Amino acid sequence: MLLLLGVVIGYLVAVTAASNILLPLFWAWPKARRLSQEGKLVREIPAARFLTAPVIWTGILVLLTGIAFSLSKAGQLGTGAPMVPAFGLADSGFRYGVLCLTMVHVVCAHKMRNANDTLTECLKHLAEIGAKQNATDGFTFFNSPVTIGQAYKSGNEVARQFMNGWSEWIDLTRADSGNARAGTPVVCAMLKRTESESSLTEPDQRRLWPLACWFEGWIPTIDSSFDQLTSVKKR
Repeated sequence: MLLLLGVVIGYLVAVTAASNILLPLFWAWPKARRLSQEGKLVREIPAARFLTAPVIWTGILVLLTGIAFSLSKAGQLGTGAPMVPAFGLADSGFRYGVLCLTMVHVVCAHKMRNANDTLTECLKHLAEIGAKQNATDGFTFFNSPVTIGQAYKSGNEVARQFMNGWSEWIDLTRADSGNARAGTPVVCAMLKRTESESSLTEPDQRRLWPLACWFEGWIPTIDSSFDQLTSVKKR
C-alpha cells in the first residue's frame, strides 16, 4: 500500500511538474527565440530563466521516485517503523495520501513558486484518481463510490486540518529545538485522523509513535534535497 501511495504522490506532483518542464523548454523558450530573431523583444531573456524550472522540477521528481522506491523495500514503512495504521474510515486511504501530500508541501512550499496552487492541483488530481478507482485496482482510497467533487471536498477539508497540524508541529519544534520529538505527538494526532474521527489516546500514540518518527525522519532529507535543487538557480 505504501508503494502505491508513493507512486500516486509522485504522479500527482509529476502532473503539475509537467507544465514547469515541458512548457518552458518546448513553448516559452522557442517562442522567445523567435521573437528575438524578429526584433520584437525589448531585451534578451536569459536562457537560465527557461532552464531553472525544468531542472528544479526534474530533481523533485527524481527525489519522489527515490522515496517511493525506498518505501517498497520489505513490508515496512522504513527502518524500525512497522505497518501500524488501523484504517477505519471509508476514506482512510485517501486521508493518508493527503497527509503525505501536505507533508511534502509544508517542507518545500517556501522553495517553490505558487506552492498553494500546486497543492490545490495535486488535491484535484488525487480526488480524480480516488473517484475513478474500483476494487479491480487492488487498492482503493475509498470504500464506497464517490464523485470527484465529493472526493475533492473531503480532501480539501482534511488538508486544512493537516496544514493546521503541521503549523502546530513547526511551532513546537521551533520553540523546543533541542527536543527532536517535540512535535511527534502532533504527527501521531494527524495519523490518528486518517484512521477515525475519535481523539488520540495514549495507546494510540504509543502505537503510532514509530510511524510518526518515520515521517519526521524524512523531513530533513526532503528539505536538504530541495536546498540542493534550488541552489542551481543561484549559480
